[in-house]
Amino acid sequence: MELKQSWIVTCAKGALSLYELRIIVKIVEYAQAQLKDVYIAKNLRRFKKHCDDVTITIPMRYVLTDGSNHYEDVREGAIRLCRRVMQFYDSDTNQWRCSSIIYNVIHEVNRGNLTFTVYGYFLDCLFDFTHGFTRYDLEAAMAMRLPSSVRLFMLMYGQRAPKDYTIGWLKDVMGVADKYNQTADFIKKVIAPACKEITEKTSIQLDYERVREGKKVVKIQLITKPKPKPIEAKNEAENQIDVFLEKNIKTYLICDGGFTYRELSAHKELLKRLMEHPCALQIVQDVTHRARKKSKGKGYIIAAIRDEVRNM
Repeated sequence: MELKQSWIVTCAKGALSLYELRIIVKIVEYAQAQLKDVYIAKNLRRFKKHCDDVTITIPMRYVLTDGSNHYEDVREGAIRLCRRVMQFYDSDTNQWRCSSIIYNVIHEVNRGNLTFTVYGYFLDCLFDFTHGFTRYDLEAAMAMRLPSSVRLFMLMYGQRAPKDYTIGWLKDVMGVADKYNQTADFIKKVIAPACKEITEKTSIQLDYERVREGKKVVKIQLITKPKPKPIEAKNEAENQIDVFLEKNIKTYLICDGGFTYRELSAHKELLKRLMEHPCALQIVQDVTHRARKKSKGKGYIIAAIRDEVRNM
């Protein structure tokens, strides 16, 4: 699932933890739903103000993504976001506002749900595309283990031309401005591991080059390259799948689950039932990711989907 999103998430500065970023990814996913069918690539602008606070409920497992039950990690991320202060200035009303990003967090232990309320002006900034935009794949961002990887992926996904960033700006964005006095250490411990994880876990290859003035490294050039994707010939089975299976779900099952169109067609009735589930895409994301983490095959994925459908 590709998300349109704004400058505030890609470039806002701060040392956000992994689970803070994952919760924000879910907030952006909510914002994306509000922009359904809105084409912004040629008309970057600020959309109609949202401003109302919004309460969101998500299953904890959609934030963990790895099949673990370490709910305390998610709760800690929510606590950190509650403590983070965002400042806003509304030039239309000449009002300065200050608030936490989220508040009123509730963990329903028996049901495994996390509920929180998002400050409306934070959502308003998510709709501000006047600074540019980027798109990124939700499942890939949620699967990464390094906060720096999530940051760079948000920054570079969809960028076709190499981008140069100063060392100082990158350190600010990643929240490590007070660390790594030596540029070599910053590259070795932050940039290089992030590029490696992005290349291993996503559809793009991210490389970097040092940009020098004399002998001093002053910038990092980030370069994205698409990875070749296996192409399966379009046939009758694919045509049948396209009739009832949503495109993003089909993509996850084929690219991440390793299914062929013929194999998906063999489970047509099960997948039709899955499409009736309100969280069908989330289920497929979660199941395929767990299968990869546990080195499980297609049988595991089908069995897990069958369990979800049975519990509808």
